[in-house]
Amino acid sequence: MDADGAWGAAAAQYGVYLIQAGRLTEARALAPKIWERLSTIRSRLAAFGAYQSGGSLFSELIDFREARKWWARGADDTTLALYRRGTLAAFSGYAALSTGDLAEARCYVDAARIPDPAYLLFVEGDWEHARGLSEEYVNRTLHNATEYYHTSRHDHARLLRVIGEPALAYPLLEDVLSRYPHTEPHLQIEMSLRPELALLYMELDRFEAAREQVARCAEIVAEGEDWSGLAGQYWRASAVCAAAAGKYADAGAQFATATGIFDRLSLVWEQADTLHYWGRALVAAGESVRAKEKFDVAIDIYRRHRAGGRWIDRVMAEMPSSSNPKTARPAQVTGQSRCSFRREGEYWTLTYRDTLFRIRDAKGLRYLAELLRKPNQQLFSIDLAALTANHELARATNRAMDGVANETMHDLGDAGEILDLEARAQYKRRLGDLREEIELAQRANDPGRTESARAEFEAISEQLHVASGLGGRSRRAASHRERARVMVTKRIKASIESIRASNPALGKHLASSIRTGNVCTYSPIEPTDWQF
Repeated sequence: MDADGAWGAAAAQYGVYLIQAGRLTEARALAPKIWERLSTIRSRLAAFGAYQSGGSLFSELIDFREARKWWARGADDTTLALYRRGTLAAFSGYAALSTGDLAEARCYVDAARIPDPAYLLFVEGDWEHARGLSEEYVNRTLHNATEYYHTSRHDHARLLRVIGEPALAYPLLEDVLSRYPHTEPHLQIEMSLRPELALLYMELDRFEAAREQVARCAEIVAEGEDWSGLAGQYWRASAVCAAAAGKYADAGAQFATATGIFDRLSLVWEQADTLHYWGRALVAAGESVRAKEKFDVAIDIYRRHRAGGRWIDRVMAEMPSSSNPKTARPAQVTGQSRCSFRREGEYWTLTYRDTLFRIRDAKGLRYLAELLRKPNQQLFSIDLAALTANHELARATNRAMDGVANETMHDLGDAGEILDLEARAQYKRRLGDLREEIELAQRANDPGRTESARAEFEAISEQLHVASGLGGRSRRAASHRERARVMVTKRIKASIESIRASNPALGKHLASSIRTGNVCTYSPIEPTDWQF
């Protein structure tokens, strides 16, 4: 009999029960003991249960950084059955996505053979497709286990809140809560659902109903347990309620607490959403300058972690029209003519902030013009390259992208995968080591060591992103896609530098607003109405 396996799997399951009952200190005390025994478990089924439930000890509290260590270790355990490793890889992908590591999330999604899960599409800004998949999942879990019933409805309600349909969302959460009577409280479920339900009620101006949800969470938190990410969600909901009551000082302190928790746990999307709500509250308080600061930080998080442009648009829609009453945006003062980007023969005529100048035609300028025409839209570099390619190359590129064979058109070839599977595995293991090193350095108050480890972490994450194509598939070195990415990036940057030489303000605006790579976007902090 595999005593270690039986104990490990049972202990992990018991830890999850303790979390559901609100006995978090006891649950956390089990985690290191289970972790130490993982390598001694002989039963592969018991090992899988320990990996899965061990990660759940932390994911139940929205601490995906810790959960990912368990699931990633299981996904890399070659002694497990392939389908079980795939399950753990799917969990690891969800955890990586929750902490803003989109490149790593795609790798895990690819390993798990999952076709574009709803949450990935949601983060990438394809909300329509994400909504359809999320609704399907809700319907599939109608008669499923309680855990899946709960998570499917919670995730769908959050999506509906973000896209502006709270009236469709709150009944989902009320239904789940109705399954847990007060005589048999399920504290983890309450801490998970009530803060989200409070935000939905606030969107519907149901202030008292929202306060009731927050008050119940306050009772639970008052018991003194550390609810990790769930505590951050509670403080955010409490801050929104306080701001609605005009208690702006209290709201500010609670928003700060929430963002601090989310930052510590690397929950980047939760942090950005909290800053968005904080900016809203400051606008209501008449503090437009501070509101813009919060909105700008939220936008920066979305950009740095490569979220879809829809997230930035959502924040920009509530940006104060002017952070200084004495100034106004140039386009609002003098009209649309102040910003133009027109091609006239062999030259382009550009106007920005009352300065007109001309610059000789270049491919990079044509790419820039296309990006400016479609602000906050994601354009593939291979499509931009086709704008200036000859007709034959454009046809070949389209054929290649569509995956259609053609007797007269040939693939431009490649030099193999940028990173093979072993290299990816080594990179992912190193990322796990670096996370631990960063955490230890922060606890030791060693800023030099922290910065060094973080720099290596970001460099490896960037390499994984470069090596990952759509859906997590390996990008081919020197492929025509890669050639297009390099060429378009190089020429856009060269044209921006040429513009900077004639108009430093416009050069700075373009450099800070345009992101290049396999996907290119123009996402200005301040909307600019270009004329062509």
